[in-house]
Amino acid sequence: KITEIDDIVDDIAKTWTGNLRGGISAATNENSIVKYQAAANGATNPAKKLEDVGSKVKSGAQLKPLNTASGKWKSAFDKLKASGQLGNIDKKQAAKLTERVAQEVVKNPSKWRYLKIALAITFGVGFTGLVAASINAMVL
Repeated sequence: KITEIDDIVDDIAKTWTGNLRGGISAATNENSIVKYQAAANGATNPAKKLEDVGSKVKSGAQLKPLNTASGKWKSAFDKLKASGQLGNIDKKQAAKLTERVAQEVVKNPSKWRYLKIALAITFGVGFTGLVAASINAMVL
C-alpha cells in the first residue's frame, strides 16, 4: 500500500520547518551557505515523493484506506461540520470523497502544480523574511 496524502503533507511541513530552523541558526554560523542550500533542496523532495506516488498509482497500486479513527481527522471533520461548510455530509461520505480526491491528485499531480507553486512562493517569502531578520539581528 502507498502512503496517504496526509503523510506527504506532514512530511512537507516537517521538512520545511526543519530547514527553516536550520536557516535561522545558519545566519549566525559560518556554514550559512550550506544550510541555505539544504533548505532550498528540501522544498523539492516532497514534490518528488508525490510524483513517485502518482506513478505507482498509475501502475496499479492502491492508496491506504483513509484512517477515519485518527484524532486529527475527527477534529478536522468536526470543525468543518460545526462551521456549516459540510452541509448534510456524514463521516462516511466525507471519507469516501477524501479518498477519491487523493486518488485524483496522485493520478495526475501536474494538475496540482498551482498548489505547489503557491507553497514554493510561501516558502520563498518566509525564507527571505528569515534572511532579512537574521541580517537585521546581526547589524543591531
